[in-house]
Amino acid sequence: MISKAFNIDEDIYIQLEQLDKEKAILDDAKPLEQEILRRIKDYFHLQHIYHSNAIEGNSLSFSETELVIREGLTIGGKPQKDHL
Repeated sequence: MISKAFNIDEDIYIQLEQLDKEKAILDDAKPLEQEILRRIKDYFHLQHIYHSNAIEGNSLSFSETELVIREGLTIGGKPQKDHL
């Protein structure tokens, strides 16, 4: 349970409560199968790449980043630096 000791926006509080519920579901499912763990790791790896690049000004969307990483495709109209 999340403490309301801090002044947290109500929307954020609701999201944190939902995360607590989802974590409890995940905890109940342990140990996870290797394929599920691989997919979770792959998902967060791709998220990390996308958000890190976005901070640096990369113009690729999340789905475009996924295509570049997973398929090795280039996206028309996007700079080469964004693909690299």
